[in-house]
Amino acid sequence: MTRAHHVAVNGHEAVAVARRPGRLAWVFDVRSGRLRHSIESEVGRHFYGHGVFAAAGRLFYATENDY
Repeated sequence: MTRAHHVAVNGHEAVAVARRPGRLAWVFDVRSGRLRHSIESEVGRHFYGHGVFAAAGRLFYATENDY
């Protein structure tokens, strides 16, 4: 089981990032609450639990570690 640590919202889209050393992030439709898709870090990397949308909202940046 993986727990989310941080949720970033941009309009009708939200991304929940797993707490460290999680390897997943989930993209949700805010209006319906439905999961759109998940994002998995590359092998040998993990997320630190935080992320932010770029000012234009097209890109999402997440902190990660290469271990």
